[in-house]
Amino acid sequence: MYRLLLGCLLLVQTSMLGAADADLEWQHDDRAAFAQAGSERRFVLLYLEAVWCHWCHVMDHQTYADPSVRRLIDAHYVPLRIDQDSRPDLANRYRDYGWPATIVLAADGANPVDSGLFDDGAVWMDLVVDGVPIDNSNRGQVGN
Repeated sequence: MYRLLLGCLLLVQTSMLGAADADLEWQHDDRAAFAQAGSERRFVLLYLEAVWCHWCHVMDHQTYADPSVRRLIDAHYVPLRIDQDSRPDLANRYRDYGWPATIVLAADGANPVDSGLFDDGAVWMDLVVDGVPIDNSNRGQVGN
């Protein structure tokens, strides 16, 4: 009985972890993400997470599960999801942001806006839209 209960809990947890990603096609290769951003004239949305981070899981289920957030990302960004433990160079570069860190980058790697930590959908959308010219013909380029 104990094994059955444990198995059910693991199944529910596993299905919940994938639910937030169901509609977002995260890139996991930064070179491919920046190449795609350059060719599509978009910004890269780097989501630097840690598997051990409680707030990363909360952000998955509250922010990235929000349909309006997913639509914004799909329309204007190349989503790049990196586990900070697998990329210590990025973890060190953005360590002051904490986890989870959301970093908006131009296709050339420049950081056009000050990014931040966990926020709910509405606050998060204000953060990633503020200062990023997503509606003009020079999308994906800083200073244009």
